[in-house]
Amino acid sequence: MAPWVKNLPRDFEEEGLEDVVADWKTGSHHTLMAMHWCNMPLYEMIENQLRAANDEKANLFRRLSEGSIQESLAGAMYVFDRVVVVGRKSRETG
Repeated sequence: MAPWVKNLPRDFEEEGLEDVVADWKTGSHHTLMAMHWCNMPLYEMIENQLRAANDEKANLFRRLSEGSIQESLAGAMYVFDRVVVVGRKSRETG
């Protein structure tokens, strides 16, 4: 996880927000797998956009994507934690 993400609650407070709450989520196995398979088509979309500008890089991207599909079928997943951080503006600063 990027260091700046971990610092969001502190950064919100330093900017004067009040009642800062951070909700960190790590999904269960079945939700992580669902997120993984929902994210996989994004790589095909990127490949298609890249193809217009650079066919060689698009082909490399395709090979990498195909490899990731094979690894996924063997149980590998691309997963990440999610965080929602909220805060309220101070009544004094409006």
